[in-house]
Amino acid sequence: MMIANEQQFRDAVADKPMVRGGDEIVVNAAGQIVGTLDGKAITASKWMWDGSTFCRALQTAERDFPSACQNVTMDGREVTFGQTTWTLK
Repeated sequence: MMIANEQQFRDAVADKPMVRGGDEIVVNAAGQIVGTLDGKAITASKWMWDGSTFCRALQTAERDFPSACQNVTMDGREVTFGQTTWTLK
């Protein structure tokens, strides 16, 4: 299922822990992404909804993830941002 708008995203994903490998994140309703990526704590982040896409920018102490807007799809407990899939905990 394609998540087509911000309200669908908030209802289905926001404030819910997601895991992928040894990492865990929460995309919170306040507009931040918290948790770990590549085993490193996220040190700065922000997200917003733009039209029909999820847009985010974030960084860890070792890596800067450039801003990107991505389609979001959901299949059961699997949430895919672009080509990266996380599992709702």
